[in-house]
Amino acid sequence: MPELPEVETTVNSLNILKNKKVINLDIHTKKLRYPVPINKLKKIINSKIINLRRIAKYVIIDLNISNSIIIHLGMSGRLKIIKINMPLKNHDHLVFKFNNIKLIYNDPRRFGFIDIVESDKINNIRYIKKLGIDALDKNLSEDYLYKKFHKSEVLIK
Repeated sequence: MPELPEVETTVNSLNILKNKKVINLDIHTKKLRYPVPINKLKKIINSKIINLRRIAKYVIIDLNISNSIIIHLGMSGRLKIIKINMPLKNHDHLVFKFNNIKLIYNDPRRFGFIDIVESDKINNIRYIKKLGIDALDKNLSEDYLYKKFHKSEVLIK
């Protein structure tokens, strides 16, 4: 499973997509870990990426249509950017096409997932809502950890 530093690096690498317009979308599978929201994803064509970020191990792609694409890489998933004329490979499940490049979601084991939600409701989604403080958050301190764990009797591995 991609760990947090790898997801952070992935998001940083995707920043070249900022302000690019999605001109087409190819969906080559209907189900990853969960069903792919095909109808919702088709609505992003002609929208522009305004921000790329990370929440825990989720890649968030914010669009100018007040929607955000959420990508979880699962155990073996990855995002890759290739030239528009490069052929697809096995396990390339989603292809976001821009003018001269493609963003491809590749996942051999299909444990990852793609979701699309209204941007202002992203923190209300059950799998985001249950997350604790981010490992890179400035508010993560010894005091915070002590308050969270001092009454716990469960061993920390």
